[in-house]
Formats: sequence, structure tokens, C-alpha cells
Amino acid sequence: MSWESIRRCAAGALAVGACSALAAPGASASVPSKFFGIFAEAPAASEFEEMAAAGFRTYRLPVNWARVQPTRHGGYEFDRVDHQIIALGKAGMRALPVVYGTPPFVHAPPENPGERVELHPPVRRADLVEWRRFNAALARRYGPHGKLARDPALTGYRPVRSWIIWNEQNATFNWQPRPKPRQYARLVKFAHAGLTRVNRRAEVVLGGMFGFPLASRSINAARYLRQLYRVRRFKRRFDAVNVHPYAASAALAIDQIRNARSVMKRAGDRRTPIIVGEIGWSSFAVGQDGQARRHATFLRRIIARRHRWRIEGAFIYVWRDIDTVTSCFWCPTAGLVAVDGAPKPALTKVSGIIAGATDGGRRPTRSVRGADP
Repeated sequence: MSWESIRRCAAGALAVGACSALAAPGASASVPSKFFGIFAEAPAASEFEEMAAAGFRTYRLPVNWARVQPTRHGGYEFDRVDHQIIALGKAGMRALPVVYGTPPFVHAPPENPGERVELHPPVRRADLVEWRRFNAALARRYGPHGKLARDPALTGYRPVRSWIIWNEQNATFNWQPRPKPRQYARLVKFAHAGLTRVNRRAEVVLGGMFGFPLASRSINAARYLRQLYRVRRFKRRFDAVNVHPYAASAALAIDQIRNARSVMKRAGDRRTPIIVGEIGWSSFAVGQDGQARRHATFLRRIIARRHRWRIEGAFIYVWRDIDTVTSCFWCPTAGLVAVDGAPKPALTKVSGIIAGATDGGRRPTRSVRGADP
């Protein structure tokens, strides 16, 4: 399938019959376009156009506090974030930022050599106050009434209304030296205070919880979520639960979403939506056809269950294969396209499902507004 075919299908320029040939059989044409999101490692601006052509309308954008504010009194360096958010708007996409990381003047000293110091979260109250200020600064710049939204030169700019707080905080690698749900709840509380002080309707999304992290002292997603609900008044601080249900099969990934919803129901939280903040498979591990089948099966099933489980979005990891060494053995070949940009079979499957499912979509009663088209 050529890029031009993908572009035409995603834009609705082909007849319904032509696009439906690519779509999942039986996929309900009632999914809002905000539902489908994507993430890329170090993307070029031109790739945002390609993601949009494939049907993606939301981009999961990492915003690392350590890079934006390297020194306590040096102010904020927003240039890199500005560039990406503006490029996304030009491509017809909206950013859903993942706010994480701590600058050297905030983080706790590492316990072990080789630890990523930026993934030691702020814990002391003084540092959490700095974190609150940083989140407020983000809302002032990128929110509906922020600096960029007021710039008449930025035609097509899409303000940020929702924010993901941290990433895989239940895994030791991303919350060092070890995950502590009460610490994370406090981090969310201060982020919520900063964001809503500027935009009272800002929506806070929990960091994506990895289903079964292998590292010692990590906590599986269901157990971690149960512990969060035990923190007094924490339910008031967030608007969506976020899961990363990585698994060998689509069925096992679906089981993790079912488990999260079960935990939420037992906590008396039936209405809060769920987003799938990351999902993907490696074409090296399961083959290119196997990768395509898993993506297709997973998307079909969550589309079918999205009203029952209040699923409000799914973000594919990752757009393009990675040509650098990473600590994740399967991530470099998880892309929908190869390193050189050549589409894989998974892209054909995913873009076809998006084209078929988003035709004439209707909105649910509650949404994560930051992902609206």
C-alpha cells in the first residue's frame, strides 16, 4: 500500500468501499478520530504529516523537566517543545504531553552507579513546589489561553488540555530507586494543582502503568493501581487511568485492560475513562505479518469494548523502527515503518482499521479533551 493510498483513505477522499476494504471486518464506524494516537522516537517534522496521513490525530509528546529547566534560576527553555507542538498543529495533530523527569537541582542522589538521576522523582515539599510551578508554566504556555494559543501567527495551533503525569511509575527503571504509590500520588497532587491553577478545566491523566515489569522492586499495574486508590482523596486528582498492557498476544493485552477496569470498579470508580498509553509488538520477535495481526486483533477488540470499559484512546508504540541500541530488546523493531520509512504490513492494517472505524464517529459522554481533533 503506497503512502498516497494511505493519505487518501485517511483524508476520506476515496469512496467508502475502497477504504472499507482495508478496514477491520465488523469494525464499528463510531470511533472519534481522537481515539487513535502514536508515539515516535526523535521524529522529524515531516513524519508528523505521515502519521496524520495514516489516520493518527494525537501524538504522545514527552516533556522532560530536566531538559526544559536545567538550572534552578535559569528559567525555562521551551524551544524544543514549541517546535514539536507547532509542527503537530500544522500536520493536523494535537499533542498529549507526558510530563516527567527532574533537573539536577531537584533529584535525590542516586543509590547505585548508573542510575538515571532524572528519574528520581521530586519528593521533598520544596522540590514538589518547583514541580507545581513547572506544570503551571506549561499550562500558561500551551493551554487554551496560553502564550502560543494567543499568537495569531500560529494558524492551526491546537492547545493542550490534557496532561499525562510521569511514565511507567510502577517500574523501578522509571521511578528510582523503587516505585512508591504514595509518592506518586503526591506528585500528581502537585501537578494537578499547578495545571488547574492556570486552567481549571485541565485534565490530568495518570502515567501509563506497565502491566508486569520484570525488574526487582517493581509493582504490577493492577496492584499499583489498587494502592493508588487507597490514598485518601486521590480520585479527585486525575481524570483518566493510563495502562501500557504489553503482552505476547492481543488477548493477554486485553486481559490487562480488563483487570484495570475491575480494580477501578472495586474502588467505586466506574466512570473514569481508560486510555491505552502504549501498545505494540516487535516485527523481529513475531515477524512482520505477526506484528500486523496482533495490532489488528487488539484494535478490533478494544473498539468493540470501548463503551463497556470506557476506553478513550489507544496509542501505538512506535511509529518508526529505532536504529540505536536501547535497554529494551524488542523496541527497536516495534515500528509501523522501518528505519528508512518503508511501511510495514502493520501500518496497512492499522491505518485501514482507523479509516473504517472513524467514519461518522460519535463522542462518548466524557472525554479526555486533550486528544480532541
